[in-house]
Amino acid sequence: MESFEHLLQVLPIPYKTKKAIQALKLAKSLWPKVLDRELALYSNPIRYEEGTLIVETSDYYHLQQLQLKGREIIEALEKEVPEKEKPLFVDLKVVINPLIFERLAKNKRLVNSEEGFLRVNPEDIKELEKTLQNLKDPELAKLFKGLLKTYFKAKKT
Repeated sequence: MESFEHLLQVLPIPYKTKKAIQALKLAKSLWPKVLDRELALYSNPIRYEEGTLIVETSDYYHLQQLQLKGREIIEALEKEVPEKEKPLFVDLKVVINPLIFERLAKNKRLVNSEEGFLRVNPEDIKELEKTLQNLKDPELAKLFKGLLKTYFKAKKT
């Protein structure tokens, strides 16, 4: 089976989309290293849009903490960006999702600091499957589903 990174290179995906995927992947891998443990547990990078990293958190307290450390977080992430891709991270936007902690707590593997990513729980897999149903090519949808499950090391329990 092809690797996710290889497919990003060979599929005709727009440059902007590839950049967003790579930026989000980098942010997720560095998240536990850039933040203190509590903030890493209560937040999750969810999207990247033209220089802005969008992060969800569970409440106003953590939103405020992330906003106060926003410039520091962006600078720490930007240090890890290859020179040819700079500037990649320009701004940080924080949104509240009160269900984030419940979803992460159900998973019981909140942040794996050694590997640096969040694992996906079964509810997230169902959400992903719904999204993939919108792809017109069922073979491509099946391929992406398998790749994303492998990439996020999703386990149905």
